[in-house]
Amino acid sequence: MFLIHNTLCEDAKILDIEEEPTPSGLYERIQTNPDYLEEESFYTKALTNIKTLLQKQWKELYPLLNFLRTPREDILDYGTIPDYTLWIIANLSTIDENQLSRVKIIDEFTVFMNEVGEDYLERERKK
Repeated sequence: MFLIHNTLCEDAKILDIEEEPTPSGLYERIQTNPDYLEEESFYTKALTNIKTLLQKQWKELYPLLNFLRTPREDILDYGTIPDYTLWIIANLSTIDENQLSRVKIIDEFTVFMNEVGEDYLERERKK
């Protein structure tokens, strides 16, 4: 184990603490692309959902279009949205076109907008 840590550096997170390495397992782990080890984060899914909604032409969504640009900017530049809220956004079904999905999406963003205020990011910038 000492040799592994000296070779890979202490910060390398290839092995779990409890994992007992085998030569073939270690070789396989080193050869694996780290991008394939993790799923897409909920930050990315939330951002993707917001971008998708901004492209939708739902008339019910028009009152929220200006507000939807705010969390997109927040995710990209500021990171003030709580993880739980991002998780909710990430799990919205923006692909499904049925009325029930639309109502759920609009309700979630309306609740979010009412909780933080339409200008929440502007207030954050002034801090």
